[in-house]
Amino acid sequence: MARIMSQESSLTRRRQSLARETRLLRVLFRVEVALAGVLWVTGSVWYFRSGQATLFWWGCAAAVVCGAHALRVRQNAREDRIVAAGLRGETEVTRRLHAALDRTHYVFNDVQLAFGRSRGQIDHLVVCPQGVFVIETKNWRGRLVGTTHADRWQQFRKRGEAPVHVSNPIRQVQRQAAMLTGALKRAGFDAIPIIPLVVFLSAHTTLEVESPAVPLLSPAACVDMIARHTGASTLGEDQVSGIVEWLERATAASRGKRS
Repeated sequence: MARIMSQESSLTRRRQSLARETRLLRVLFRVEVALAGVLWVTGSVWYFRSGQATLFWWGCAAAVVCGAHALRVRQNAREDRIVAAGLRGETEVTRRLHAALDRTHYVFNDVQLAFGRSRGQIDHLVVCPQGVFVIETKNWRGRLVGTTHADRWQQFRKRGEAPVHVSNPIRQVQRQAAMLTGALKRAGFDAIPIIPLVVFLSAHTTLEVESPAVPLLSPAACVDMIARHTGASTLGEDQVSGIVEWLERATAASRGKRS
């Protein structure tokens, strides 16, 4: 089995943050509903007695705030579903990598890296004698239409629905690979084979991407490609160990900054 060197944390933290915010908003919502009701009733009585509508309008303002918080709760629920889907996808890819690869493969999940002014998050890195694999995971459904160089692709989720635009994962993983190459060179690791991959978890994804510059794979195909990959050069044991140690330090420093 492959060695798991770090676990996913970004999506988990985002879900926890959404849950905390949603709990607070629900408490505020109940308070605001009660306050708006009191202000409306009191304001209406005061208006009929004195002709002044100040309290009534304050009740309207409280109702507007209440509606905004209710909308935010719905937005949080929608985002939580998206984050949960991404988390399931990353967990599934990690499970497959761990089960199918041998102990010469080191798996880093949710890697935060910086090189110059560039900052990025990499879903999975696999370090092995064949090189370093940079994996971007997408748990998208439907038909995806795009090109290698386009900034955005079209995602047709259901037949007859208008498409939504999503970021091009090929360009995304290429930027990550370039950033990792620069960071490794700065750390003293030259001519390291970097292999970018994009993995689509859902079996209900149809890809219409002409001549993609990066392999677009299912989880099973991704694992098989890594296990069977042969390149022009391979890494020695000292190189693999050095890269693994450098990534451990880099990820530990990143976690320290985020805590």
